[in-house]
Amino acid sequence: MRADDTAPVPSSLQRLATCLETIDATAVPQGSREITGPARWAAVCVLFSASESPDMLFTQRADTLRKHPLQISFPGGSEDVGDAGPCATALRETTEEIGLPADNVRVLGRLPSAEVVVSRFEVVPVVAWWDGVEPLTISPTEVKQVLRWSVSDLVNPENRVTALHPSGFTGPAWMFDDLFLWGFTARVADRLLRLGGWEMPWDETRRVPVPDEFMRDHLEKSRATLTRDPR
Repeated sequence: MRADDTAPVPSSLQRLATCLETIDATAVPQGSREITGPARWAAVCVLFSASESPDMLFTQRADTLRKHPLQISFPGGSEDVGDAGPCATALRETTEEIGLPADNVRVLGRLPSAEVVVSRFEVVPVVAWWDGVEPLTISPTEVKQVLRWSVSDLVNPENRVTALHPSGFTGPAWMFDDLFLWGFTARVADRLLRLGGWEMPWDETRRVPVPDEFMRDHLEKSRATLTRDPR
């Protein structure tokens, strides 16, 4: 099914769409670090379903990936030569990772870019919606599984925690059974829930260490440092 270019924004997403129109996507987010040297650019696609009770689509990255294996993320990746900006990058990567054609995605707007420290990418979150019913086909070399969590589950205080990283970093996070959503992806989700008017109060003092499975990049970097300097 080809997306109708004149399709109205679903009523459940209209407040979010209005807020995104007022955001300066070129602004530097508060707390971001200045990139030193040439920036490497990437984009992710934050997909909401077009329903009265929308869900947000995430992927769990394949275990075999060199960067961020098994972490929960949004579809996305680095800019390719020929991409006509961040939106084109986000939509192309979405098609490659979960088989959703770009023609069936409607872009609402974007957030300012932010640095992902481990991979040293400057990442642009592109916010969009889709019909929510089209079958998806994952690329097993990139994606372990697609995760669709409803906005109501994401704002449920019982699912929300504060992630505690060994470095001392803290940030918004979610626990769904044995899955742990944290880091850049969680910060984006947290901001969009707030912009969309869905956020509910939650216990931000409930701190949970990031499970080893979901921060293998950090552990491997730490082991490499110890190997070079065992003191």
